[in-house]
Amino acid sequence: MAVRNMVEFSEWLQNRDYSENTIQTYLIYHKLFLKNLTENAQITQETVEKFCSQHAYNSVVKSFLKCYLIDCLKLTGIEIPKRKGRRHQILPKRLDRLDIDRLASATTNIFKVAIYLSFEGGLRVSELLTLKPENIDFDRNEVKLTGKGKKDAIVNFSDSTKQLIIAFIENNNIKPDEKLFTFNRKQFYDKILRLSLKVLGKSVTPHWFRHACGFHLRKSGADLRLIQEYLRHSRLDTVRIYTAVDDKEKSDAWKRAFG
Repeated sequence: MAVRNMVEFSEWLQNRDYSENTIQTYLIYHKLFLKNLTENAQITQETVEKFCSQHAYNSVVKSFLKCYLIDCLKLTGIEIPKRKGRRHQILPKRLDRLDIDRLASATTNIFKVAIYLSFEGGLRVSELLTLKPENIDFDRNEVKLTGKGKKDAIVNFSDSTKQLIIAFIENNNIKPDEKLFTFNRKQFYDKILRLSLKVLGKSVTPHWFRHACGFHLRKSGADLRLIQEYLRHSRLDTVRIYTAVDDKEKSDAWKRAFG
């Protein structure tokens, strides 16, 4: 079976009145999907499973797979994986500081500020979208949050992020009691998804920035209790995911011990 090329797939989508945003997102996924295939290779269930394991498996990925494999290519014998419940999800591959910087440097100021605040403050999207300048203490580099359960908390940001926030507020004439960000949850998710596919070659959601904060704190020597408090988790067990180590960390530890 011949795999449709990008031009053919793009024309197929346009002829069926998909929105421009959806077309651009699907074309990026299409390019990444074909990377798993050699020339003239058959698409198998294993191909699909491998692709899903490489990306945050969400409704957009699921919709792309159904669109391309089932609706466009008319494949049979291929099952689109179901989304797993939150309790059974495996933590996505982590983002390191370089990934964060690459994403932030490739976008506009409003999303650059949002990315760095989400990462350094370990913010939930709901917390980010309710931020106002009056919640920010620039002398202490602190943000006062009202998070889950209406519990107040304090998180921090760096000097470099402070300069970005100040410039953003001044350039956009944002008043102390106005929301810092004008985009909504869906717009933020869509932006980060398309940006990460383009810049990092993998799908990332805004919640990954919160996970990245936890991993970064742990790697910097913070204990689990501190991470629990900083990320505003009610249970210590929730942050044990940040004790996971990757192959490079294991190799580096072995070299320190035996090298």
